[in-house]
Amino acid sequence: MSINQPKVSIEISDEEQEMWNGELNSLRESGTMNMFGAVQWLLDNFDMSKNGAHQIFYNWTRTFEE
Repeated sequence: MSINQPKVSIEISDEEQEMWNGELNSLRESGTMNMFGAVQWLLDNFDMSKNGAHQIFYNWTRTFEE
């Protein structure tokens, strides 16, 4: 299953994305939730826009591509 690129692209610096990748990797490794809920988790736990949360999640999923 592939994740579609967000409709509105948000620019996120490499350093900021690395920080978010670490948060999402920790969440994934904890096994506490299905990662398709990660966008809502970002919205519930951090002060960011829905578009920003989608972009962060999309960018994170691309780290698993070969």
